[in-house]
Amino acid sequence: PTAASRAGATMELALTRHDLLQVSTLSRGCMRLLPRPAKAGELQKIAVGDDTGSLQVFGLVTSAKRSGMEVERVFQTPSASKAAISRLELSGEAGSERIYYAAGTLVRGCNRKGKEVLKFATDVTEPIRSMCVEGETIHAAGEFVYNEFVACKESGFLMANDRINDMTLVAAAPQPAAVLACQDRCLRVVRGSKVLFQLQVDGPATAVARCSRAPSGAGASGDIDQQVLYGTENGLVGLAVYDGAGLKGGWVIDPVDEGRRGKSGGVLCVRAADLTKSGGCNILVGRDDGLVEVWSLEGEGDAPQLVFERNLHESVVAIDCGAVSNTAFDEVVVATYSGKILSFSSAPSSSTSSASAPGAAVGAGAHPAGAEAQQLEKLAAEIDALQAKAERERALHARKAEASNGAVGGSAAAVKLQDKWALASADACYTLSLELAVPLEGVLLQSDVPVTLLEADSNLAIVSRAPAGQGVLAAYRCQEVTNRLELRVRTSEGRYGQLQAFVWPRISPKACVAATYAIKPLSLHERLHEPPPTAERPVMSSLRCVRGRGRLSSGPKRAGALWDTTAFLVGQSLRSPSLRRRISGTFTLGEIHSWVSACLPGVPARLQGERGEFAFRNLLVGTLLLCDYGPGDAAFASDSLTTLAIAKEALAKEATARKVQLKIALDANEETVPALLERVDPLLRHQHSLHHKVLLLDSLREVATQEGESTFFAPEYAALLGDEAAVRRELKEHPARLELLHQVVTDLFVDQQKVRACAPSPGAVSGLQRLLAEAYSLPALLAFFRERG
Repeated sequence: PTAASRAGATMELALTRHDLLQVSTLSRGCMRLLPRPAKAGELQKIAVGDDTGSLQVFGLVTSAKRSGMEVERVFQTPSASKAAISRLELSGEAGSERIYYAAGTLVRGCNRKGKEVLKFATDVTEPIRSMCVEGETIHAAGEFVYNEFVACKESGFLMANDRINDMTLVAAAPQPAAVLACQDRCLRVVRGSKVLFQLQVDGPATAVARCSRAPSGAGASGDIDQQVLYGTENGLVGLAVYDGAGLKGGWVIDPVDEGRRGKSGGVLCVRAADLTKSGGCNILVGRDDGLVEVWSLEGEGDAPQLVFERNLHESVVAIDCGAVSNTAFDEVVVATYSGKILSFSSAPSSSTSSASAPGAAVGAGAHPAGAEAQQLEKLAAEIDALQAKAERERALHARKAEASNGAVGGSAAAVKLQDKWALASADACYTLSLELAVPLEGVLLQSDVPVTLLEADSNLAIVSRAPAGQGVLAAYRCQEVTNRLELRVRTSEGRYGQLQAFVWPRISPKACVAATYAIKPLSLHERLHEPPPTAERPVMSSLRCVRGRGRLSSGPKRAGALWDTTAFLVGQSLRSPSLRRRISGTFTLGEIHSWVSACLPGVPARLQGERGEFAFRNLLVGTLLLCDYGPGDAAFASDSLTTLAIAKEALAKEATARKVQLKIALDANEETVPALLERVDPLLRHQHSLHHKVLLLDSLREVATQEGESTFFAPEYAALLGDEAAVRRELKEHPARLELLHQVVTDLFVDQQKVRACAPSPGAVSGLQRLLAEAYSLPALLAFFRERG
């Protein structure tokens, strides 16, 4: 489906928000609705497992003291362990359902009344992060390890290539199979210890849920088609179809293509339900930027349409659908990171007035004036009691601090940080999101390398910058009450180090939490699923590495080679035998993989197989990088000399740190330089034109203000004034991109000189910078490289 067809979607679903309960902080997937009761007129209960390690089930009942509904706790388990509940799942039919929850490596189960029916110490090597239960089978996944248990005995084990973010089950013969959502942009169908199928998606898969449709017939294996919803770290929501013979991709919702660039938070939870009871399918999505979305999917081949959207301004960690306050109307029930449990009801406003009937919707309009006054008085009394308790605790802490000479620190639990450092492909920058369970007071950013701090639409904090040498030092002060702050950071390739964030909440006594994020040498490269076809690859140069005790096979010397060189033919595969015979060495696959992982983003933490083969695309200029390495040999090819120069420096540094001597050969193809300049030319011309338009708009706006009208402007100037908002918005979304492109060209010139074993003169570099800033044209730039190079 095209973006245009989706852009016509309008909000057509009216949902009313109701705040239900506040618990402790929550992990992902720790809130579920129990199945619909078999008895008519009964409401569904809500099960929640929080970070204190306690499971509680509650529901809404008619208040005996005042009109309307109130929350009633069915049961609450004690915090038996110090580990937080990391996953909560249900199994069984209504009336006999069981609630299973994982804390650390322990799995517990209880019935709907709170009686414990299972306590299983799994003895797995990692804390459980994802879990599914089907009958006697428990599917559990840690960060990298997947385990299958049947009757509390291990029956399957799998080490994943990269981090496992979520899991669901699909029906398969002879037993259900698990679908793993992995960080390396793959969905994997797993049974026991074997990967049956996998599907590559356009982003790190972070959420997955089964969306079964009515059986349309069985395949040869007896499996019934299953639809699986998935969400990604970069905001995509898609459909995958499992038919027993494979996993195939379906439609994909891309917020950038939808014209919602500022609403592309990562997907933390996704679920399918018939919210409107129309016989269709509603897709419920919860994002890490606080957005709750409902998409409508009416027909088999129709594109999803956005029908509801609301921003909660904090991460949505769980989402479900059911009748919790009114048996006649379903609600979207949402849990946030800070522990808020709230619902969005589909009941019409007229139904909220009949609060006297059992199952009526909860709402402000459901209480008579007298009942509202009583409720307000009760709330005021509760607030006064909480304030008095807070004052007593504050005084107690002050006395302890005075007795210990100020050695008492803040509460670590109060400053538990949830963060994300992710590459945003559409903007060629990084998104840093920081979230606490309590309101933020400020954030201090410190970087030891130069980075550009960009404006974010959702960021209302006041920023102050201080001189920091070659790095960056900036403080963000939050004026409004918010638990979450999102920042955008643009890095410059070749300048790598660390970015540190110091976050302190608006609490007393003061406390702070620090987090560190790696800025990698080739930080603006995004991994591709597979390299382009051979016929579509550009002219490339190649870089080859061998450990010091190995040797490079002899070959003819070529002008400009740093060491012995090997020929790289245009369109020739990196794995061709003629190239592999020229490399020998003794470094291990683990060593070279760790070096590549330290150099490039998106590389899996663990490598399965005997070789590593990856392709990357530079998000700024679109150049290609191909990597192929194994025990004793490594080859890299790119149409950018600068990329290979940065890779060479980073690999040499990593090898030196591990006391491994490397010999590196660079085969520089001179044709890559003009080809890259031609690729950058339209980007440079567009940015020059954009900056020129902004300067011209400033002048036109000043003239129009002085004259009091703008009707006398020439048609082209009048048209430019009409497009002023779009021009300024584009420059605001991509600030300093012109300077970044100038830096790309300058680095290319310097690296070309280094390949030719001659140092570039300061006058040549300054002359190039003047050409780029004052008299740019592609012929002049090519002539400069030809004459000065």
